[in-house]
Amino acid sequence: MMNRRACLRYAATLCATSAFAARAADPWPSRPITLVSASPAGGNADVIGRMLSVPLAAALKVNVLVDPRPGATGMIASAYVAKAPPDGCTLLLGSIATHAIAPSINKNLPYDVLRDFTPIAMVGSNALILAVSAKSPYHTVADVVGAAKANPGTLSFGSPGIGGTSHLSGELFQHLSGTKLIHVPNARNPAYADVIAGTTTMLFEGSVALLSHIRSGLLRPIAVTGLTRSPQLADVPTMVESGVAGFDVRSWQAIFGPAGIPKTVVERLHREFTAAVNSDSAKPRMTTLDITPMDMTPAALANFQREEIAKWANVVKLSKIEAR
Repeated sequence: MMNRRACLRYAATLCATSAFAARAADPWPSRPITLVSASPAGGNADVIGRMLSVPLAAALKVNVLVDPRPGATGMIASAYVAKAPPDGCTLLLGSIATHAIAPSINKNLPYDVLRDFTPIAMVGSNALILAVSAKSPYHTVADVVGAAKANPGTLSFGSPGIGGTSHLSGELFQHLSGTKLIHVPNARNPAYADVIAGTTTMLFEGSVALLSHIRSGLLRPIAVTGLTRSPQLADVPTMVESGVAGFDVRSWQAIFGPAGIPKTVVERLHREFTAAVNSDSAKPRMTTLDITPMDMTPAALANFQREEIAKWANVVKLSKIEAR
């Protein structure tokens, strides 16, 4: 017959086991999902996050909160998610900037973009546009290349700042076309204004930022940077079609969580995010933003990310850009 102390130990063990079993049986997710974006409220990442949150909340039957944490080129948002509990309830809308280019540009990242994150789902990608002033004498990429080779170091390209996709697209263009251009880093709106005024020759930038200026007749698109033409600009050739072999630049957005999320949760999140991207409510907005959905398994996303890191590390090295 068990003595009193043994009975108490047995009862405590039974209670602990029952509590653990109850927790294990709890359906996931048991609390709201927080989707952190690196852009301010109203920015591209914030808009995409809110667009996906509606079908995702309906599927998971919990609230999905979009939490904008801008600053430090995505480092603030990324660091927050990297340190979050790996329960699949705190996620990041990452991008080519935060999870492919950042390791080559910033030597003081407080996290490792491969080791400290769990790849979950690719949202999609969109090409950049190479645009010049509507008053520019250049109507094709061949015009730009010809002028740049005839007068090295006289043509310029603008960008919102050093190390971004716009800047590195210009650097890649120089390497692949054999030209020498002047980089003019500036805040985004002054960069547009300089190209519109003709004081800067051209710039590479996303369609969301440039389409209104193109449609108003202030900017002329001469190429898109992906391997296929943009539905928004069907008459504008790709860089490859324009004679710049090997030029393929697509900005992309993907969902990441902190390292260590259970495999079953990752699989569920991947399934639901993929469905959200292709939902009737999200697809029209994706088209408006010129984003092409890209369905990748978590493993395929991890491999794609490694390839992108290597690609942009090489561009940074060739361009002799010093990490900050």
